[in-house]
Amino acid sequence: MSDPNHVVLVDYEDNPIGIMEKLEAHQNGGHLHRAFSVQLFDRQGRLLLQQRAGEKYHCPGLWTNTCCRAEFDNGLTEYEFDRVFVGITDSAPSLNRDEAQDRKRISRDDLEKDIAENSDRYTPRFLILIREHKQHFLSRLSHQNIHNA
Repeated sequence: MSDPNHVVLVDYEDNPIGIMEKLEAHQNGGHLHRAFSVQLFDRQGRLLLQQRAGEKYHCPGLWTNTCCRAEFDNGLTEYEFDRVFVGITDSAPSLNRDEAQDRKRISRDDLEKDIAENSDRYTPRFLILIREHKQHFLSRLSHQNIHNA
């Protein structure tokens, strides 16, 4: 689906069952839909984060994963069949100022410390991803594992 204002609705096995306007899919308890999240690490094991643009109507100015689709807050419901992609690159993608106002690379230890002290600086969806996939893309992707990739 290439329309950024709509999402693909799915059943619990990720079979498409319809299309809905993105904002509507997150209201009234939400409708299960596809989303994706990208986590890019460099060879030093640091995660590339983006700070959402201040003009975004949801989660403006908050830090989140490298790239995502269907990120919501402000009283809207997260109900997503989220595919998480992990990659390794020392290159930094171009910053689209309509989507993100800044980016940074952060080590696992610094990220865990900052989340513990400043969780309000991160999007709710990113905090869920960290909790649900910590073993996969934080613990297992140590500097040593990335360096040998």
